[in-house]
Amino acid sequence: MKSLKVPLPQAMKRASQATGDSKFTIRKIRIEVSVLDETEVLRTPGKHRRRPSHRNCERDDFDKCVIRQTIKDFYIHQKKVPSLRKLLPLLTEKLCFQWKKESLRKVMHSMNFRWKKCTNKRKIFIERPDVVF
Repeated sequence: MKSLKVPLPQAMKRASQATGDSKFTIRKIRIEVSVLDETEVLRTPGKHRRRPSHRNCERDDFDKCVIRQTIKDFYIHQKKVPSLRKLLPLLTEKLCFQWKKESLRKVMHSMNFRWKKCTNKRKIFIERPDVVF
């Protein structure tokens, strides 16, 4: 007779090996089943749906150029380090940028803008992190 990899009394360990899930996951499912009434059915997770298109913060090339130019203006003309709080009102005025700070941060991150420490321990906001002043 062939011996079993896991003995029969260790049901959770056998189930975890058979399904590929951890014992903790099997334990959570068993607890969830024990809480249900006899008439209720164990529910599976819902379908993951795509986000609506109006929530996407993708911008076209013209808008990206305006954002890039606004950041350069901060450094060259105003002699200040740009921040999201300072950039957002200007971009709202120039582009009718309808989103908030987090969306602006995502757009700038997609444009490869990064915070980089320079030699005097201050952070600067640059587009190419391989070029450090």
